[in-house]
Amino acid sequence: MSDFFFSKVFPVPFFVAGVVMLVWALLNYLEARESSSWPSVQGRVLSKQVKSSTFRDNNGRTSDSYRPQIEYTYVVDGKTYQGSTLRIPSRSYGRSNKAQEAIAEFSLKKPCTVYFDPEDPNKSVLQPGVYFLNVAGLALFGLGFTVIGIGSFFLIPYAIRQEKAKKKRLAAYQKEREEREKQKKLEG
Repeated sequence: MSDFFFSKVFPVPFFVAGVVMLVWALLNYLEARESSSWPSVQGRVLSKQVKSSTFRDNNGRTSDSYRPQIEYTYVVDGKTYQGSTLRIPSRSYGRSNKAQEAIAEFSLKKPCTVYFDPEDPNKSVLQPGVYFLNVAGLALFGLGFTVIGIGSFFLIPYAIRQEKAKKKRLAAYQKEREEREKQKKLEG
């Protein structure tokens, strides 16, 4: 049962997670690229802040993550919309000052340029286009998980076969040794 689990079941979540991350990265890339051709209107910043989160790993170490958050309003064809997307995909930072820099150019209650999807004006961004690091990080994680899944699918069964062959050889050697010792006792 454990051989089946490790050779057939264990790799699947890695592979699936990797493929999901790769697809998500691709969709984010396509939407971010598309946003560079979206029309723009004047909007107004309602609020901005940096939200922090603390994560604890298995060893008890903590790390902080900082996500810039911004809310703005804009009008398209006489209808008022609210948005909160700075760029596609959104990003967290390891340092607070980097997250502050991401929203520093936007002032509260001041006009800003809002780019909106003409097919769905509810979708909007303040910084259109592709930000390579935002998309690349997710794609690299996806690629890593996919490689681990595929590699595990082939390498784990290979390692299991090698271990079984080693045990067989060891058992054969032990049996041969016992036979020789029996033979010696009979002769001696």
